Amino acid sequence: MEVSPVCGSSQPEADEGAEGVQFIVEATATLTVDGQEHLLEEGGFAYLPPTTAWTLHNRSKDILRFHWICKTYDAVSGLAYPDVVITNEKNVAPTVMPETDCKWATRISSTTAAIVTS
Repeated sequence: MEVSPVCGSSQPEADEGAEGVQFIVEATATLTVDGQEHLLEEGGFAYLPPTTAWTLHNRSKDILRFHWICKTYDAVSGLAYPDVVITNEKNVAPTVMPETDCKWATRISSTTAAIVTS
């Protein structure tokens, strides 16, 4: 997606049953979640579970470019929604994948791993 400078949305997700992830590619996004502002710079990542109240604005002078992937959440009986996760890839050390001769690494935070394995 692209958001022009000084633009954004106060109601970006119309589907309350959707979960989404955002990965910032260029510029800085101001993501507000439940009233708390977070600056997502290049490499910034946010996981937003269903029913999360959030807004996104570009308050910079540059075009904001980011990936936004959303889908309907698949609920599991007895499990609560995951927590919001906001981080930056720069804060997560790369882990070299086995048997790749150190040519492939991935970044998984302990918070993200907890969500994936829950």
